[in-house]
Amino acid sequence: NTLIKNISIAAHQQAAAATDITQTMGVIRQITGQTSQGAGQTADSLGQLNQLAADLRRSVADFKLPA
Repeated sequence: NTLIKNISIAAHQQAAAATDITQTMGVIRQITGQTSQGAGQTADSLGQLNQLAADLRRSVADFKLPA
């Protein structure tokens, strides 16, 4: 009888732990998605910055400082 109770308690504890793990994995999945989205936005911003830098280089290419 005690053995059955112990097994039952352990099974409930394992089920609770599995539920916690499932919830934590869901949070990790959300964070991973947000990180991926942020990385994409960063890449887009870097592309725009690169284009602006190229435009600026072309804009000032003809400027000469007096000697």
